[in-house]
Amino acid sequence: MADYSPNVNDLALYFANDQGTISSCWISYDVYKATKLQPASDSWKMADLLESTVPGTDSDVFYVVNLSRLLGPGEPTPVNNILPSPAGEAAAAQGASATTAAAVPQPVASDLVIIPYDDPDNAYLVPRTVYTDPNTCHPLDDNPSSAKIIVAAMNMGVVLANIPKATPATGWGCYLLSLISLNSGAVKSSTDSSRKDKSTYFGALPEVDNPVVI
Repeated sequence: MADYSPNVNDLALYFANDQGTISSCWISYDVYKATKLQPASDSWKMADLLESTVPGTDSDVFYVVNLSRLLGPGEPTPVNNILPSPAGEAAAAQGASATTAAAVPQPVASDLVIIPYDDPDNAYLVPRTVYTDPNTCHPLDDNPSSAKIIVAAMNMGVVLANIPKATPATGWGCYLLSLISLNSGAVKSSTDSSRKDKSTYFGALPEVDNPVVI
């Protein structure tokens, strides 16, 4: 996984980890299409992002992310680079057949339900145990290629977006989901009222020896 290079149809995810601090990872196309959940309901199809209460609980939520409501993976990446690889297609097919033969899984607290950009009528499950596993979902590294993603999630408060790749030299294009900008997924430090003051906020940012120009 050390050499993982994201594709424009991958999902960059920011979330609060078990310690209540910020984590991030890549959820690849193959991973988020591996476990078919059920045909997407009308309410899921109409929403870009939906927080849904887990049945039998009062406050636990899972997240429905409808990528088909966003613009498709950006140009000018060649078409053959945004489609799943044959291995990915096989993995998705295996996931679909497995859920046909067995009971349909149900999302629990903090799971993701994803409606892919190219499959708007179906929903797929990404359990929290999957996206928190670094062997399955590679950590999103702090490097110049991820600069726009980091700024959008950490400084701009973007929740859901398709970040296009306008030119080959501008870094990674991908889908972005930032749960840390939601009350239900916020990290503990987000309650610090002093950070609401602009001068205090920027004064608290760490010094960067070699800032990335975006």
